[in-house]
Amino acid sequence: MKNKKLLIVEDDEVTAMNLRFSLEKQNYSNITVAYDIVSAKNKIALLSPDIILIDISLNDTLDGIDLADTIHKNNAIPFIFLTAHTDEDILDAASKTEPYGFIVKPFKPSAVHAMIKMALYKHAQEKKRENDQKSLALLTPFAKLYHFDMENCQTFYNNEKLNLTKSENLLMQLFVTRLGSIMSFDFLIEHIWKNNKGTEYSVRTLVWRLRNKLPTDIIKSTFGVGYYIEK
Repeated sequence: MKNKKLLIVEDDEVTAMNLRFSLEKQNYSNITVAYDIVSAKNKIALLSPDIILIDISLNDTLDGIDLADTIHKNNAIPFIFLTAHTDEDILDAASKTEPYGFIVKPFKPSAVHAMIKMALYKHAQEKKRENDQKSLALLTPFAKLYHFDMENCQTFYNNEKLNLTKSENLLMQLFVTRLGSIMSFDFLIEHIWKNNKGTEYSVRTLVWRLRNKLPTDIIKSTFGVGYYIEK
């Protein structure tokens, strides 16, 4: 946790310092404290913390919920509520900001540490799924369960990248951009071996290697003419 930046938003100085000292004993070394919502917003903009602990009641108001709502809408930062409240209406209002948890005062340092670890892990998994979905959306689907990344020239099967060589991925790129069209030996030689040192044997060897690495048999051949992948 040494490299994680943690922001405590707590208007009670004694509570904030006790929480800070207890977390430092848990090997947190990058901790900042804000005592009001204005200071908190400034520190969030300046420091970009990895996680935030927010007291629901700041200065005897529910400013903590307002701050959490702003973070939820504008920042991809996980936050956990600190609260002495058990009022259902207040907890319901706080829950709508989608916190990563609640820590009830008085708190145990071990429970706070466990909650932070869980929140950071959950947030990391959510970001990974989000990034995977964004990446997949940019890929070109073909055959069944296959995708091709045109920008990076990489082949995926069932969302897993295949371990192909540069030439094998280049051949896949040609197949994908010309789905359903037969590519002749001369065409493949021209586009893969640009120095014209390729031969029909080179093409056959490359196709053979690629076929052996693909999970399913999707490359079709037309005898004496060339190869293709069906649409």
